[in-house]
Amino acid sequence: MTEPAEKKKILCVDDEIESRNLVKEFLSRKDYGPVTAANGAESLKTIGSEAVDLIPLDVMMPGENGFEICKRIKSDPASMGIPVIFITAASGIFDKVKGVQCGASDYIANPLTSRSCWSGSGHILRSAT
Repeated sequence: MTEPAEKKKILCVDDEIESRNLVKEFLSRKDYGPVTAANGAESLKTIGSEAVDLIPLDVMMPGENGFEICKRIKSDPASMGIPVIFITAASGIFDKVKGVQCGASDYIANPLTSRSCWSGSGHILRSAT
């Protein structure tokens, strides 16, 4: 008898509780193991204590913004391999370029739809396995 495959753990980082809950609900329906963090400091603490497979990350947050958090994730050898997807209302070309320069794998503009979320996260998770 084979054991069930472990769910991919996705850490959704957003200061807006509604956004976190939307992504968490969507990912649960797709059979992922969603975890949430309300800010950058909380996300770094989670990354330090749990194995995470993907990080959808908001750019505009109080304190350290998503770009700064992404740089910290990508500069740490323990977390640099975790794909980061920016999910944000900041959708200008400058923001997209900055996201890629920080090490993000993708950049999805709000308003978030299930199609855009699944397209970005599904592709990245499939290529990481």
